[in-house]
Amino acid sequence: MKGLKRLAVFTLAICMVLSLCLTGGVDAAKKKKKSKKAVNLVIAEKDLNMIIGDTYKLTVKNLTAKQLKKVKWSSSDKKVAFVNKKGIVKAKKSGTAIITAKYGKQTKTCKITVENIKINSLKIGVEDENDLDDDDNLILYLGEEADENVYELECTFTAKRGVKAITRKAALKFTTGPIWTSSNEKVATIDEDGIITMLAAGTTTITVQVGDKKATLKVIVSDEGDEDDGELEEEESDGDLEDVDGEYPDADTVSLDDYDLSELSSDDE
Repeated sequence: MKGLKRLAVFTLAICMVLSLCLTGGVDAAKKKKKSKKAVNLVIAEKDLNMIIGDTYKLTVKNLTAKQLKKVKWSSSDKKVAFVNKKGIVKAKKSGTAIITAKYGKQTKTCKITVENIKINSLKIGVEDENDLDDDDNLILYLGEEADENVYELECTFTAKRGVKAITRKAALKFTTGPIWTSSNEKVATIDEDGIITMLAAGTTTITVQVGDKKATLKVIVSDEGDEDDGELEEEESDGDLEDVDGEYPDADTVSLDDYDLSELSSDDE
């Protein structure tokens, strides 16, 4: 009987070991299967028009941040369009280049056409010239409502395609710009349309780039209270006279008959 019990215990132990091994094998197979899940490399841009001096970051889809680091970038003509290891393309001179992204055995491409367009006299325009101080800094005030904290800027410039002058609208068809940036996004951000969103009191520098040209504007954001305090002081100053008891008679209607003169002393007379 003791021998049978020992055999039964031994057999049970063997079964348990085999079960664990099989379970571990299945789990390992599942993990291995997951790790081999196919990744489909995609570049969002198929064709891209740029002008000399433009920069643009190509958009890669379906890859994690870790996988993106393994993507290898190349250009068919670095003199026309150079691409760095992060997929940022820099337009160098007029012509055509093919940008290739490679991940494992997969490759995707984007055609870059660089136009010979030159930008000149790039400036940043404001909604109202009265918003600028004597040093041409843009002065803005924080409001209580969200729509009070937005302000639109515009970039103006002249352009030539080769030796022929073209309109701003025509030039913008070939460029990835205007590219707007804010040096201090805790104070204010700016979107691709040049719309500022004020966030806090402080100072920031707004930069716009079109092609190889840049323009800057210093923006000073103040609390709305700074502006209101001045208005309040003016109101209080005006109110001092209004608070005086009594009314001032109209000089044209004053008559001595309205006053009792009998109490005047002889000296007064």
